[in-house]
Amino acid sequence: MKFLVNVLQKSLELDIYDLNYDFSSKKMEHHIFSSKTGLPRRGVALRLLSFFRHWIRSLIIGADKNWNASITDSSVIFFAMTRNQENALRPVYEKVMSARFVGLKGYGDIQLPLFFAYSMSWFYLPVLLVQLLKSEEYKRQSFEFILDKYLLTYGYYVQWRLWLNRFRPKSVIVSNDHMMWCRALVKAASDENIPTVYIQHASAVDYFPPLNFDYALLDGSDALEKYASCGQSDTKVFLIGTPKFDAYLDHTNKKHHVEAIGICTGHWIELTDVDRLAREIVHTFPHLRVVVRPHPSDSRFDLWKALAEKYSWEFSDAANESSFVFLGKVDSVIASDSNILLEAALMNVYPIYYDFGSTKLDLYGFLRNGLVDYFADPEQLCAEVGRLLTFKPDIRSKTKYYCATVDTKYDGRSSELAAALIVEIGSAYGIDFTLWERLDGLLLDAYRLTTRESFKDDL
Repeated sequence: MKFLVNVLQKSLELDIYDLNYDFSSKKMEHHIFSSKTGLPRRGVALRLLSFFRHWIRSLIIGADKNWNASITDSSVIFFAMTRNQENALRPVYEKVMSARFVGLKGYGDIQLPLFFAYSMSWFYLPVLLVQLLKSEEYKRQSFEFILDKYLLTYGYYVQWRLWLNRFRPKSVIVSNDHMMWCRALVKAASDENIPTVYIQHASAVDYFPPLNFDYALLDGSDALEKYASCGQSDTKVFLIGTPKFDAYLDHTNKKHHVEAIGICTGHWIELTDVDRLAREIVHTFPHLRVVVRPHPSDSRFDLWKALAEKYSWEFSDAANESSFVFLGKVDSVIASDSNILLEAALMNVYPIYYDFGSTKLDLYGFLRNGLVDYFADPEQLCAEVGRLLTFKPDIRSKTKYYCATVDTKYDGRSSELAAALIVEIGSAYGIDFTLWERLDGLLLDAYRLTTRESFKDDL
């Protein structure tokens, strides 16, 4: 009973704005609107109705009676609720013994039931209404879009507290730092004194929240510098490279000219802008092999597939084909502000930044850091493609700033580093720092592989 009272008291003290950082932080406004992230339909009453609908749906779906049967106090819990998050965690998960992969929306291996979370949240409605009345400016506006998410935060946190207290896993691993689903889980784990670990699922931006984990396993210097600029943090950071790339190291592109290109779209890109570029490509290179790939979060699947068919191009379904498998089929990639440009460079597939909407956002800094060249005119882009048909430069060496293991003995072995750290975090002996050296001059307590461990010829 004492524990339950403590949980309920802690839940009343939750900072729902911080836990829903992706919508309630003013810093994220640029990210949300510039990338045209799909916003929920607006209206307080409408959001309450949405909450009720999802509550009923969670009751109808129910839960597998055995959903938590295999979880013990020796388990390491991985959690994901998008395909990109799962892809980032899966290679590490497969190398950690006694690991269990919990997820939402069909991701992971064990589906987390939400009926209790939704049901429990109804009791917090008066608390939330007080928060609404006290809110001002941007926070007040945010209720119009995510009142239902704010309300669910309370019950979701309570559910995780009860669940984590019962099973006492060794650690909790997530790959998102600004969505409620991960932030509330991390808060619950921290309040249960269970170590939390963050693994990147995509490139970072400098307006993400300060790191709030016990440990962060980041790709490279780019992410480290951006998170250092976000603010002070007690998180211990290790630069481990990019685990989701490991399986594809032997498939990096070795061609010296382009024979096929990929065009990567997203929910922030207008179909007409892509069609305009497509007409120019077909006119200039009628026999060039082209593959169209929309972002996995883009709901206009049929429209993009129809565009590919219109020009007799191939189509890559992001729901069923990983980005690295797709990249293995092309020699160059055309995209705007998307992490696919970095993934392409890691595969030595030549990345081209094409500004479909002429906004020049450069959210990830790929232009600023010289990873890609900028194009916004179809004819100029086709001139670049023409040059690549004759000679494609190697690009992979430029990715070391983003992926710490490039050209080291751990190239293609990032998941091994991550798994070893996670096992050590959950052990009684702690982390073996003989592999690591501390980086000075940063707000963060950060570590990279020692020079000896990084040297490729040591193999």
